[in-house]
Amino acid sequence: MYQLNATSLGVLATTGAAVAQGWVSAWTLVVAGLALLSISRVVRVRQEKAAAAEE
Repeated sequence: MYQLNATSLGVLATTGAAVAQGWVSAWTLVVAGLALLSISRVVRVRQEKAAAAEE
């Protein structure tokens, strides 16, 4: 089997942390986009209801 010294383990841990951080930031952007779509939909529906009530 392979034997990794302390430097190799540190590099692997740092690389793994960087990849994990990239996934977390991408997921955060996706969730923020979905939240923005939901909010815009609610605002649009409320505006349509307000316009219908004025007529």
